[in-house]
Amino acid sequence: MIKSRLIEVLRTFSKKEFREMKKWVNSPFHNQREDVILLYEYLLMESNLFNDEKIAKEKVFPHIYPSEKFDDAKIRQAIHFLFKSIEEFLIFTENEKDELKSRILLAKIYRKRKIEKNFIKVKKSIEIAIQNEVLDEEGIYNTYLFQNELYEYLISTNRTQTLNLEELIESFDKALITEKLKQACILISHQAVFKTEYSDDLVKFIDSYVSKNSQLLETQILALYYFAYKTLSEEEAEGEKYFKNFKNQLLGSNEVFAKEKMRDLYTIAINFCIKKFNRGAKIFINEAWDLYKQGIGSEILLIDGELNHYTYRNFISSGLVLKYYEEVETYINKYGVYLNKEYKDHYINFNLVRLFFEKGNYEKAMELVGQYEFKDVLMNISAKTIQLKIYYELSEFRTLESFLESMRAYVQRKKELGIQRKSNYKNIIRYTKKLLKVNPYSKAQKEKLKLEIEAAKPLTEKAWLLKQLAEL
Repeated sequence: MIKSRLIEVLRTFSKKEFREMKKWVNSPFHNQREDVILLYEYLLMESNLFNDEKIAKEKVFPHIYPSEKFDDAKIRQAIHFLFKSIEEFLIFTENEKDELKSRILLAKIYRKRKIEKNFIKVKKSIEIAIQNEVLDEEGIYNTYLFQNELYEYLISTNRTQTLNLEELIESFDKALITEKLKQACILISHQAVFKTEYSDDLVKFIDSYVSKNSQLLETQILALYYFAYKTLSEEEAEGEKYFKNFKNQLLGSNEVFAKEKMRDLYTIAINFCIKKFNRGAKIFINEAWDLYKQGIGSEILLIDGELNHYTYRNFISSGLVLKYYEEVETYINKYGVYLNKEYKDHYINFNLVRLFFEKGNYEKAMELVGQYEFKDVLMNISAKTIQLKIYYELSEFRTLESFLESMRAYVQRKKELGIQRKSNYKNIIRYTKKLLKVNPYSKAQKEKLKLEIEAAKPLTEKAWLLKQLAEL
């Protein structure tokens, strides 16, 4: 039972869900088995649910069937029916969240039962809801379901009246186009990560169709996915042009759509900016910085109230590239509180180290580095790289030589770095050593080292090494 689906699902419940499930399982309409009620109550008693020893079937059985001998089949049957009841509860609560869809289902019930008066009343309430809401893709699909339900009602009445065929087709087109553009964005993003190729002639047709029927862009969620798709799919200059439309639509939708939906769109926009920046379009780091500020400030980029530590680090990195040091220091502390407690102190302090280094406050940076042995190997090796650069900047070359040896041993020892990263850090150490040995008065030696550094791959500190070499 410890690894059963029942336990896995229940361990995800909130306090409110536990309370509501108790009402559900005690309702004769949903459950008529006493052993199912007793099983649920036992699991919730004294946090038994989270104690593997106490949820072994042999331990549970006497609490449900106190006067009976252990029967594995019997306890498994109780587990089965409780799990089935929980799944029904989850389906019900999920459907309850979509009020519009529930109203459409109610209209369908009244239509099938031929209760016209009730159908008309529900129909009017649906029309008001659709008119007053800015609909996301689920809302647009619900609009199609409503038009389809209305069509079914009209043809069933056998009256000579105009059918809603135009509205039905239009709502279907919008639902199809929006969902197809959304899936196209996912597909292109997947291609970029996994280097795979997909052919999708339908989305190309939809692209052409929308460009010829611009009134479709009056539907906000459709416009968002259209400009996202155009941003990702067009060539360099055209993609940049569409990005402006995409960003404007995005910022204008913060308070309109659910945070979860907006988070995916923000991620598309930010990843596009980072890709452009890495390809040399420096202005896009400003765009990424703005999007991070908007996304974190509005809590769109937070998940269950927490900020992903990589998102936090990348946000701070964009600010450091732009040299927005005062703002960066404010945000390191302001948004650090949203980090998971497992990462909070380490990521706050690591990013303060980066900030102080970039500001040239080497003493403060070294003080912080000395206070922490960062748990994360990548963070630790990044901190060591900053130490390396500080020793060089302060001309503490003897200390640096000794430090390079200890760093080399650390890189060699840490298998979790992987081949590519190990190669990168070995190159950083190798060319820093060569930088220490090069004759500053020999143009030939410096030119040779410059060519070596430029050709070296991977080498993430290439720009810093070339800068130091140029200053010799």
